Amino acid sequence: MNLAAFLREIRSASARVWPNARFLSVEDLPFYHKLRIFLTQDLFVEIRANARNKRISYALVQNEKRIAGFDNLGAWHIHPFENPDAHRRVAAPSPKKVFAYFNSGIAMHR
Repeated sequence: MNLAAFLREIRSASARVWPNARFLSVEDLPFYHKLRIFLTQDLFVEIRANARNKRISYALVQNEKRIAGFDNLGAWHIHPFENPDAHRRVAAPSPKKVFAYFNSGIAMHR
């Protein structure tokens, strides 16, 4: 995984869905990055990418609680809005698909 290229893809894809979002790099190491994309004060997307073990996770967090997510621990799976603790296998999603899914479910959690 090329971490710099992945982060450029994240920024580009998120800007199309949430043009007014605010980005915050929480951790930035040569092999690991943790980024938060703030949509509102209490709603953000947290992305973790580890180039060493090729782990990627996306979580949509509201009021400090994950309300949906995707990650590849074991294999790619989704934590759906209707049950964020569940694991349902999926094909590896692009950032664009992840953000579209998150955006489609945000309205029902406001």
